[in-house]
Amino acid sequence: MRFLSTAQNTGSTVNSERRSETDNTENKGTVIVKSSEGIVMSLPHLEIETFYGEFCKWLDFHNHFETTIHGNGDLRKTEKFAYLISFLGGNALSSISGFPISDQNYNFSIEILLWKNC
Repeated sequence: MRFLSTAQNTGSTVNSERRSETDNTENKGTVIVKSSEGIVMSLPHLEIETFYGEFCKWLDFHNHFETTIHGNGDLRKTEKFAYLISFLGGNALSSISGFPISDQNYNFSIEILLWKNC
């Protein structure tokens, strides 16, 4: 399992402003992310297994992400996109890593991942 607080930078524009912090009150990690619109987000700790693009693991990842992040009406799309990026690795991350964090790019990235894995 991978934690947001230990997410790796991909070298893309998406992660150029991302850094990890430790929340001293509960010792849970948070990630500070700056979107392409200049919005700074502090995302709470979440745990989802990293998806590297293996077809056999897609359904588990998709279901977990769908229920915890994608279907969460309290999160903005830019926050959902930051979470998505932090839970991807390998080929899955490479397929969307060049997109800046924005509402439109979140929708586009979800479509790309669905198209590649369904």
